[in-house]
Amino acid sequence: MTDPNGAQSELSSRWPILAGATLAMISGVSTLPGYTSGLFVTELQGAFDWSRASISLASSIMAFGIAFSTPIVGALTERIHPRLLILFGVASVALSFFALSAVQSNVWLFYGVFLILALLGNFAGAAAVTPILTVAFRKARGTAIGVAMAGIGLGGAVASPIIAQIIYAYGWRTGYITMGVFCLAMLPVIWLLLRSTRDFSFAAHVHHAAPKALHSLTRPVFICLAGLFFTISLAATGLLLHYVPLLTDSGMDARKAATYASFVGLSIIVVRLMIGSLIDRLYAPHVAAAAMILGAAGLVLFSIDGSQFALVGAVALALTFGSEVDLAAYLIAAYFGRANYGKLFGICYAISLLGGMGSTVLYGASSDLFGSYSPVLLLASGLVAGCAIVFLLLPRFPAQNEASELAGNESTPLASPAR
Repeated sequence: MTDPNGAQSELSSRWPILAGATLAMISGVSTLPGYTSGLFVTELQGAFDWSRASISLASSIMAFGIAFSTPIVGALTERIHPRLLILFGVASVALSFFALSAVQSNVWLFYGVFLILALLGNFAGAAAVTPILTVAFRKARGTAIGVAMAGIGLGGAVASPIIAQIIYAYGWRTGYITMGVFCLAMLPVIWLLLRSTRDFSFAAHVHHAAPKALHSLTRPVFICLAGLFFTISLAATGLLLHYVPLLTDSGMDARKAATYASFVGLSIIVVRLMIGSLIDRLYAPHVAAAAMILGAAGLVLFSIDGSQFALVGAVALALTFGSEVDLAAYLIAAYFGRANYGKLFGICYAISLLGGMGSTVLYGASSDLFGSYSPVLLLASGLVAGCAIVFLLLPRFPAQNEASELAGNESTPLASPAR
């Protein structure tokens, strides 16, 4: 089979980097803390008599910590090798899970651990992983980002039923301990897979263009991208935490709801792989608009009857929340090139996370005030539909970025597979 644009050869020769990046996303701050938090809501509510809104606040605090640290992590990737940052982040996530297993009735201690989890665990987040992918891959960049980000969905799909069963059989504290042990076990594997990235320079591409970073922040296209991803995050992030409680409120058994939660992860895997492949072939903003339109329709159906449209809700969550990081990483590189990518992506992603902070509380407040998630789901649908229109209005990619990418790719040595 021919490979006219060289994408397949790029993927096959640099697969260890892609595998390591994927495992980093599974083991880092982006996956287990978010995808399993919903499994602990009723357990913590019963153990300490905390309200759902107060438990949800922990996820908002985590979102704040990630938002605060993401620009810092992005800037550090231009000075410190991202592989070292990732290893530190995964270790921090593991230790945070162990700390959560020892939490008592003091909710402020619970919040404090989540803040530390965010600030330190974010060194193994998207801001550290995507710079590796944008430097290592050009012709298959969308696919590579999609595969690595699909690790988030894979981790969620596998972890949700396993952790749910562990909580049911041994208690919520053992659930946190299990996740901590898993993250520690992944450290040597990630180190081995990512060691071939030592052949790449993450600083050489950016120093000459550093003064342009501040100017880029004021460009209309950057402001538009930041607003888009803030809005998508505001609309959809909270549903990830409240997906299981929404199903149980509609009369579904808790363990069955946890099984359905695994479909969220599976849906995100499929959506990310699909979108990653499509944006390597089609105009990315048009792909994004189509995903948002379908996601908005799914949110409307999910608001009608959560138990009847549980799978539709999972797909809608994947199309919105699930595709956000992939699209942001690709579009920042497409519009601004690799120069100052770490800073620009870090700031854009941090702004989107601010939307996530409000989203988790918004969904919890909808349940507490109205006894239903329908009002917030309808609001989310309208916001996502509006984003689809804005994606269609985005300008074409600058031609000079493609030329600089080609030059940069020629000067970057091909990483050999880890041995």
